[in-house]
Amino acid sequence: MKKSLLSLLLLSAFIALSSCDKSDDITGTYYNSYASSLIISELEGNTYLIKINNTPVTATKSKNILTGQIGACALILEFTEENEKVNLTACRSNGTYVRKK
Repeated sequence: MKKSLLSLLLLSAFIALSSCDKSDDITGTYYNSYASSLIISELEGNTYLIKINNTPVTATKSKNILTGQIGACALILEFTEENEKVNLTACRSNGTYVRKK
């Protein structure tokens, strides 16, 4: 009885893990062509911590866009290509970052 219950629990866990959608995962390290880094970590819910060349910024996610504030400037990160690329707009700075594999 215990063995069959354990087997059932393991099977249920495997099915749950294999059905998780990773396409929504935006966390990780991204780089642009100048080797500048963009590190994204999830804080809680739809709130993320972004480090742009070690400058921390908090942002909120809505669909495939993160928005935040750097000083008086708006920060917009738009994810494309299954979250492997992100387009950054902040003040006069624009650029594309690619996820490090």
